[in-house]
Amino acid sequence: MIRSFYEQELANKRIAYQEYEKAILKAWQEVETGLNAQIHLMRRRELTAEEVDALRLAVDASNELFKAGRATYLDVITSQRNVLDAEITLNRTYQEYLQSMIDLYRALGGGWQ
Repeated sequence: MIRSFYEQELANKRIAYQEYEKAILKAWQEVETGLNAQIHLMRRRELTAEEVDALRLAVDASNELFKAGRATYLDVITSQRNVLDAEITLNRTYQEYLQSMIDLYRALGGGWQ
């Protein structure tokens, strides 16, 4: 009877250790994923910011072409819409970055359930 109780407790100890290892691996994976997401989103944000700058130059160019009579006002509006779309994408990327920071904070034990 004592022997069976001992073996049962030993088995429970192994199960608890495996659960502990699983929790540690899950936490490690969440942190690693969060860090990679931040790196990816910051790079995407940099590229989108460069796109916005280039599109703003295109708006200036289309305005000059319109003033010179070489482009229609539709070209100007289209270039302005392209800048707006790129700026919206830039803001969404920043929002995703902030959300990834929150997720990383949670993964590191930030106190949320």
